Amino acid sequence: AFSKNGKSTIISLDPHNQVHMGNRDYLTFRDKQVINRMYNCSNIWEIACEISIVCENDGYMGANCACVCPPGTIGITCENVTGDYYLQPTCGGNITESGTIITSPNYPSNYPKNIECMWWIQVADKCLRPVVIVEDFTLYNAHQNGQCVWDRLEVRTANQTPGEEYCGIKLKKGERIYGEEELLFYFTSKLNWRKGFKFLVQFEDNGKCVDCKAAMVNGLLNWKSPNFPAQYPNNFNCTLTLNKTKPTWTYIQLKKFKLPTDCSDLIEVSSIYDNTR
Repeated sequence: AFSKNGKSTIISLDPHNQVHMGNRDYLTFRDKQVINRMYNCSNIWEIACEISIVCENDGYMGANCACVCPPGTIGITCENVTGDYYLQPTCGGNITESGTIITSPNYPSNYPKNIECMWWIQVADKCLRPVVIVEDFTLYNAHQNGQCVWDRLEVRTANQTPGEEYCGIKLKKGERIYGEEELLFYFTSKLNWRKGFKFLVQFEDNGKCVDCKAAMVNGLLNWKSPNFPAQYPNNFNCTLTLNKTKPTWTYIQLKKFKLPTDCSDLIEVSSIYDNTR
């Protein structure tokens, strides 16, 4: 629907359902169903038609003396379910692999008009983040008020959060779009006068996972702070556990050691055998 700032007026809980929201220039089945119930039209038709039919699956009696069936149902009483109420989008989908290419329908030819697509980019690895690299982008131009009225691409960094909208040539080749754990791309078109877009999806290190692994060197276990000898990052914890089958002398030799004197950063050594620290 249109809004003052051009952004979505309603955001769905399930991002797949966002494409079903928006303004229409016609009444949907459910619009007609509600009106019929409000004005008790079905009873009027039954009296006029001299017939009583129990319509199933939310169907209702129409003026032609037959059941008006919702999308996804057929039959005299709408008794047979053939699919979902909403048609599934013909483009888009869930993306969980790095290296995936996203293109608008028919690319590099012009995309169709009245198309709705949704791509949901998700990263399962907590150490990675999604990044989308623009390879090509051309939609119909924005309105003179600066809003993307006809064709638009909405990019969200999280569901239920309004995103940025793009049209015309607002996204340049080589530009990068970053997310934390996910990115959602919604594409809608009213016209078919442009070729659309091509994006490359990649997953990259988000810098939140710290390598605290120890390594054996010349028979000795070496453990160092992340990024050593460079400065270690903020807000991290590292743990090293030495598992022994019986009590054994363990020596720790500090080669280099420099931490703040106020103990805001510290290293703690514990022994499970004598409960000392």
